Amino acid sequence: MSDETQTSDLIGAVHGIDLERHAAVSAEIAEAKQSQGEILAAHGIEEAHWNEASTELMRRLGEEVMEKGAQAMAPHRYSAAFAAAQDRLAEVVKMEPEDWARLTVEIQRAGSPTAALASRQLSQADYIRLGRHFSRLFVADPEAHDR
Repeated sequence: MSDETQTSDLIGAVHGIDLERHAAVSAEIAEAKQSQGEILAAHGIEEAHWNEASTELMRRLGEEVMEKGAQAMAPHRYSAAFAAAQDRLAEVVKMEPEDWARLTVEIQRAGSPTAALASRQLSQADYIRLGRHFSRLFVADPEAHDR
């Protein structure tokens, strides 16, 4: 049995919602293109079931981390599934490394991303995608980080 299958068996599903489905629906909700209710309805999920599944799945993720520490795989699977789903929903906003640095500093100084994102007409989802993009870029191209 693979690690992924073992993790899936340990975490399980709640109301037919497993980690991957939860991550995909959560990514849609994070985009805020529709209300949560509309998104859940489109997926055939009752809001009460969504809330119960969210609470229970997050509890199970936390429990796995408490039991396995750094060896816990489910949180990594959830994060990867969320990122993949989010990236399917929209492209990364075009931004130069210098602009990313300015945005990051502005957010740190303000203590909140709200104003800095609004002034650039960026959403929280855009910001998350940009963070992943620049993390990968700076690892692959250290010179981009130094610009």
